[in-house]
Amino acid sequence: MPTFNPEAIKRESEAIILEAGGQICDWLPLLDADAKPRDLNAVVRRGLILNAMLQIPFKAPVPFIKDWIINNGLAIDLSESEREVLEKNNSELSEQELANLFWYIEALWALV
Repeated sequence: MPTFNPEAIKRESEAIILEAGGQICDWLPLLDADAKPRDLNAVVRRGLILNAMLQIPFKAPVPFIKDWIINNGLAIDLSESEREVLEKNNSELSEQELANLFWYIEALWALV
């Protein structure tokens, strides 16, 4: 497996962002050097979950999202907090849970 160098990845990513006219968020942490890169299938599965869960703060019915995740064989990849959200109805979700789900847009962008 190739060497994983978080600082080099950060420098390369920042150069791409700056070249495109973007700004850098200096406060973001480096990736954990002990992190194991996911294979393509795992990345795709996580992206599908993030996209589905992101629909909840935009008023998609939680039962619909839960059924979609189950029907597409993605339930095994859910985090514990995602499982908890999917056991509720939209009206039962706290403002914090909705805010956390809204931030999935950042995770999805980072993943892609």
